[in-house]
Amino acid sequence: MGKKFGISIKKKGALIAIVGLVAVGAGIGITYAFSSSRAVIGNEFRPSVYRTTAADVFTAPANWQPCETVPKTITVTNESTSIPVAARIKLEEDWLDQSGRHQPLVKYGTDMTVAIVNFTENSGWTFKDGYYEYDTDLAPGETTTSLITGVTLNCDANFDSSSNSDSSSIWYYATYHLKATVQTIQADARHEWSNLYNAIAAKVNGPMDIDFTRYAEEPRYYSTQFTGTNGWGVNKYTENGKDVYYFRGDKIPDNYVIWANYCWKIVRTTATGGVKMIYDGVQAPASGQCNAGINADGITVDGQTWHPFNNKVINEVSPADVGYMYGDRVYYKYTYDVDSTYIFSNNVSRSGDTYTLDTSAGQSITGTWSDKRAEAATRYHYFCSNGAASCSSDEIGYLYNFRSTSTIYYLAIGGYDDIEAAKTAMFANEHDSNAKTVIESWFENENLDGHIEGTRNYENDLEDAVFCNDRSLYSGSLKGKDEDASEMSLSYFGSHGRNNIRNADNNYEPSLDCSNPRDAFQVSNENAKLKHKIGLITDDELILAGMNSSSAYLYFGYASATMTPHYFHDASNYCWDSNHGNTCLTVDRKKIRPMVSLKAGTRFTSGSGTSTDPYIIP
Repeated sequence: MGKKFGISIKKKGALIAIVGLVAVGAGIGITYAFSSSRAVIGNEFRPSVYRTTAADVFTAPANWQPCETVPKTITVTNESTSIPVAARIKLEEDWLDQSGRHQPLVKYGTDMTVAIVNFTENSGWTFKDGYYEYDTDLAPGETTTSLITGVTLNCDANFDSSSNSDSSSIWYYATYHLKATVQTIQADARHEWSNLYNAIAAKVNGPMDIDFTRYAEEPRYYSTQFTGTNGWGVNKYTENGKDVYYFRGDKIPDNYVIWANYCWKIVRTTATGGVKMIYDGVQAPASGQCNAGINADGITVDGQTWHPFNNKVINEVSPADVGYMYGDRVYYKYTYDVDSTYIFSNNVSRSGDTYTLDTSAGQSITGTWSDKRAEAATRYHYFCSNGAASCSSDEIGYLYNFRSTSTIYYLAIGGYDDIEAAKTAMFANEHDSNAKTVIESWFENENLDGHIEGTRNYENDLEDAVFCNDRSLYSGSLKGKDEDASEMSLSYFGSHGRNNIRNADNNYEPSLDCSNPRDAFQVSNENAKLKHKIGLITDDELILAGMNSSSAYLYFGYASATMTPHYFHDASNYCWDSNHGNTCLTVDRKKIRPMVSLKAGTRFTSGSGTSTDPYIIP
């Protein structure tokens, strides 16, 4: 490792140090990492044959003044005797304050870049996939032109420690780092750099301690939520124990894709090396760009862009309706007779059409709803609406909501042995939800399955990824007959616990795993079978992306359906919508923006991922 050095910058009495660790030559915080994107190259060629070096030239001034440019060059040389190589460089900037905290590169409330990297004009370097790639192959002994000419401290940067009004004091005694990572590869393998998964992995900021909690709970997270300190850009997470990469933050500039003649936004990679992306509308007619003057909309089916998750009337609701597919619709019922005496029991037995409550010691309580409501919530959830200890299938009920003092809400479980048998029947995958029907109809209407003779089958580009409709239950009486529902009287599904309740570390814990085969929808899963390789985003993916405020890149400005149920309440089923923090009735009409997952190894022919230069998937 090279020497440590510092440069003083003075303005209005402030002192700012620029410090770096230098591996090759001397530079402004320049660190070089030499590698090939293909491990096999190191095995095929001896270092004496396949070898490149990088050089930077820099002379540190005694005092680096605002408006002054520090001259600097970076070049790469192919030192092999016979192997042409391709080269690319990744530049990473960072400001660290005295406590080691990351600070923004752009001044708050302005578009002013504090430190300006000056690139060489017409140098032959092109920005692509987070790297500056040299346009031509390097012949043996050949050296690139310099990527940059120097770094300038912005003339308008105010580093006065007393200027708290514009937050400029955060740079007082701060440290600026510029890191360069050089990659080279055998020239005939340059196409490896056009692997979409690799392009995403190259942007990774690294594992971070991300704060996933909601802006609505903690207003202080609004201003810092998407900074480098809280995961702006590409971050690392796990799915089924394997690393995956996901985009997080506001105004993500480089996750646009054109595939199947539509625009998409990359959300994350998958444990199998695929790339999951969400529908982002049509291309601009003139330029072919994405999101260029056209408001990205949901898909249109039968002339409609607004669709309910399930077509059920509000007063005929069942917990089954949160299913992407569903089974029997066990309906809710209610009674206003809260002053009659009832037996509330922890167990029930069935013989044909007759149900008998367990009234043995400690298994039941007796009284009016007004007197026993809170106690019944703890574990006594079965009752007969006739007030007796036994009743018919039309009279047996299972309590699920304990908030109301004037109404008894229950599920009519007659015909099933108990609540567990009723849940198994409701959450069976026998009928398509309206959302599933709309999405798969759109896929076929647009001929993405290539069913029209002589046309391309775009579905061949997709992996059979999991789309998770997690119907596990977090709390409430629907979770089980012994569940204490006195504190959280509604029946909440699993995502609520992961993404709405703080854990022991005072954070949320989204999960990309989908442990129940019944909820893991795939074309290949007979327990949860998709017709086509397309589904919806989950609440967990929204939380990873930072969907806690209107500045997040997945904020659409309207409610868009997800696959994630939230809770069952009164006569209503709620699912998370794309705005997270707003929940929608499953019967409400929402726009639908489906997701697909490109296969591992998918390549792009051009593009840098911006809306004006999206990745093009051929």
